[in-house]
Amino acid sequence: MKEWYSPALESLLGELKRDKKVKGLDFLQDFVLENREMYFQELEFEDVDQFVTDQFDQFQNWLTAQSGVKVLANGKWVEPGSSAESVGEGFDHSLTTSEAGILSSDDVALLDLEVFDISPSHLDSFKNLYAKLAATNLNEVKYKCAFRLAKCGEINNDVPDYELISFWINASEAATEAGFKENVCDSLFEVAYHYQRISKFREAAEYFEKAAKALADNDSRRKRQILKNARAQYQMIGDHDAATKVFLEEKEIEAKSARRSLKVALFIYKITSNYGESPGRVALNVLCVWVLSVIVFSLFLASKDLSQDFPDRILDCIYYSVVTFTTLGYGDITPENAFGKIASGLLAILGLLYTSLFMVTVVRRYARD
Repeated sequence: MKEWYSPALESLLGELKRDKKVKGLDFLQDFVLENREMYFQELEFEDVDQFVTDQFDQFQNWLTAQSGVKVLANGKWVEPGSSAESVGEGFDHSLTTSEAGILSSDDVALLDLEVFDISPSHLDSFKNLYAKLAATNLNEVKYKCAFRLAKCGEINNDVPDYELISFWINASEAATEAGFKENVCDSLFEVAYHYQRISKFREAAEYFEKAAKALADNDSRRKRQILKNARAQYQMIGDHDAATKVFLEEKEIEAKSARRSLKVALFIYKITSNYGESPGRVALNVLCVWVLSVIVFSLFLASKDLSQDFPDRILDCIYYSVVTFTTLGYGDITPENAFGKIASGLLAILGLLYTSLFMVTVVRRYARD
C-alpha cells in the first residue's frame, strides 16, 4: 500500500458525505494536484495526468477491498452501504411490452445482466444486439445495450483502443437520443479518458469539452472540473490559445455560480485583464485611467506650480498623472487642496495595482509561448 492511499481514502469519504457520489478519475486527479508537495514531490505538473491514469485501477481495487466504497458502472464512487439503485444509472432497467416484442428472451436476459456480471465472453452478443437495435426507436434500450457493450469492451483485453473508443461514442449518441444528459457526459468523458490514455491529447481535450457542454448548467462544479481536464490536455500539446479559451470558459462558469462578493471581484478581474489573460486589456484600462485623471486634474487640481494657461495646464496634468501613476513622485507639482490629495493618492494606488497586474498578465500569457 502506498503512503498516499489512506489520506486519499479519508479525503474521499469526506467528499462522499457531501456529494454522495463522485467521479473516481476526477477525484484522484484533484487529490494528486492538491497534495503534490506532501506525497508527490518529484511529480511534474505535466506528468500528473499520466500518473493518475497509471495508478487509477490499482488504487480503485485497493479502495473497494479496503473500505467497501462501491464503484458504479459509470465510473462513479459511492459511499459504503449505498445501493446502486439509490443513486441510479440514469435509465429504467425494465422493458416495456413493445420492447419485449422486438427482443428475444436471450436479448432480454443479456440486457438484464448487471454490469459487474458482464464478462469478456459477452462481447459478440452485445455487438449483435446493438446492431439489431441500431435501426429501432428503442432509445433507452439502445443506450442500455451500448453502455454494457462499452463496459464489456473495457474488460476484454483483445478489444483495440479505437474500437473501445467507438463503443463509448455509440453510448454517448444513444444517451443523447434517450435524453440522458448526465449519461451523455459520462460516455463522452470515457471517450476523452481513453484518448488521453493512448496519448491522443488533442482528441481527449475536444471530448472533455463536449462532455462539459453536455452537462446541465446547474452542475457547475463538475463542468469546471471537466474543462480543467480539457485545458490540461491542450497544454500537453502546447496549444495555449485553445487552453486559454477553455480557461476563460471555466472562469465564466465560476462567475455565474459564485456568491455575490466573489462575483463582483471576478467581474472586476474580467474587465481589467480578462481574467489575467489579456495584457492589452490592462493597457487599455491604464490609458482610460490616465485620460480620466488628466481631465479631473485639469478641472479640479489646485497647485501653485500648475500652469493656468489651458494648453500648458493640460500638458502639466498629463505629466503629473504619469508621475503619480508610476509612483515616481518628483514633487515639482504638489496638490494643495483636499480633493487633489485624495485623487492623487487613489491614482498612485491604482498605479501600483495596474503595474503589478500588467506584469503578472504578461508573464502568464507569454511565458507559455
